[in-house]
Amino acid sequence: MARHEFERIPVARWRRKKPLRIGVCAAGLGPEPSEDVRLAVEEAATILAGSNGSIIPVTLPVTFDEVRQLIEIFWARDSAMDWDRTPADRRHLLDPGLAEMAQSGLRLSAVEMANADYQRAVLASSINVFLNSFDVLLMPATPFAAFDIGQDFPVEMGMTSWLDWAANLYLFNLSQSPAMSFPMRRSKAGLPIAVQIAAGKYRDALILEAAMRLELENSQ
Repeated sequence: MARHEFERIPVARWRRKKPLRIGVCAAGLGPEPSEDVRLAVEEAATILAGSNGSIIPVTLPVTFDEVRQLIEIFWARDSAMDWDRTPADRRHLLDPGLAEMAQSGLRLSAVEMANADYQRAVLASSINVFLNSFDVLLMPATPFAAFDIGQDFPVEMGMTSWLDWAANLYLFNLSQSPAMSFPMRRSKAGLPIAVQIAAGKYRDALILEAAMRLELENSQ
């Protein structure tokens, strides 16, 4: 469909006739979400369910530790590839964090990478089977609102890397499931809070449909 044809579709045609089945995981992965974040997820679920849809509380079939360990291997590998492609006389210009991760990637063995590829395939299969048991999944995009500028992670919460708080996002990078963040409300401090909408592989249209409904119904 050409872009100009897409833009002429009446908004009413985006409204789903069949009620949505909404999986809700307000806890997400990793750090316990703030009250503001939980409320945002619950509010989004209520809007999407309307009067005929169903809200299904769910628990993710993977743990934070599993996902955290796996993404670190792939992030290290990709950083090492960036390091290798960068001319030696320009490597000092790379971000220090990327350079440090690259060194970890350079130490990975072929067996470790093959095992990580296998674990990723298992995770992706598990997540996509899970996602296909309902129409869309709602969960936090991040467990809390923005922290101080200039930080990659909130040190005061005992974190040592941005990987400690971003698991809700990179989970779907690993599973290759479609997902998007939607700005739902603001925290008590006035900071934006987003919910994440995910669906099974190749079900991108359901996510766009849910986001459109939230955009039409949500005043934020």
